[in-house]
Amino acid sequence: MKKYLIILPIITVLITCKLNTSNSENSPPTINEITVNPSQPISGQVVTLNAIATDSDGDDLTYNWSVSAGQLSSDGIGNPVQWTTPLTGGEINIICVVSDSKDVGTKNIVINITFEYGILKGYVFDNFTNLPLGATLYIENHVENSNAIGYYEFDELELGDNILSVIGHGYNHVPFKDTLYIYGGENNLDIYLQRQFVNYSGIVYQESTNNTIEGALVSIGEYEDITSYRTSSSGQWSIGNLEIGKTFDFIVSAGGYEIYSNSLTIIKTDTSFVTYLKPE
Repeated sequence: MKKYLIILPIITVLITCKLNTSNSENSPPTINEITVNPSQPISGQVVTLNAIATDSDGDDLTYNWSVSAGQLSSDGIGNPVQWTTPLTGGEINIICVVSDSKDVGTKNIVINITFEYGILKGYVFDNFTNLPLGATLYIENHVENSNAIGYYEFDELELGDNILSVIGHGYNHVPFKDTLYIYGGENNLDIYLQRQFVNYSGIVYQESTNNTIEGALVSIGEYEDITSYRTSSSGQWSIGNLEIGKTFDFIVSAGGYEIYSNSLTIIKTDTSFVTYLKPE
């Protein structure tokens, strides 16, 4: 039996693999400019910092800020951010770091802060009439009075927290007191004082004839604390210094007439009443 040797050709297949690196490379973001608004800040002022950045890969960017003095909003995260400059002058270092989650870009600028005292100005008004109000204003060791149009102004105030107190003239208003943060330069505040006491007035008529009643006794008060007034020849009466928010008994009486009685809550404005008494 013949034997045959079969030789099979060996085929070598060469597979060439090419690594796709198109997504493995990342370009870091670049901060082109940092803007400061206002561009020449003063002490104790709120300033806007804004970074103008680009990323050639189109990645989402995050921003982190730091300053050598002063206070940043939102812990310095975001863009733009608010920066309250320090209460003293001098050079301040500002750093912004922008990230695309893979790489970062950084930019640093130095700006000069000019020191300025604070100025506080505005108007004082009656909170109901919105008319200008004369008042004495106290802030730390400074005292000012509002003028005929309610205007006041403080100069050379210390920066930072200050306590402002306001006492109105004329009407017995509720004193205003609050803690204000005074920034360098101009600060504006309009103040509305609420009345603590008001005046009530009115006319008393006879119900059947609509004639005014002279000498009727009008009383407003509670318990034994009663304020009374006799109506004039024209039936008119007026009682002042009634405390806002309190509820009183309101009683009108006259000889030959039924007594009128009601409960009265004092509101924040001068008020006029018309009252009719029924003959007995």
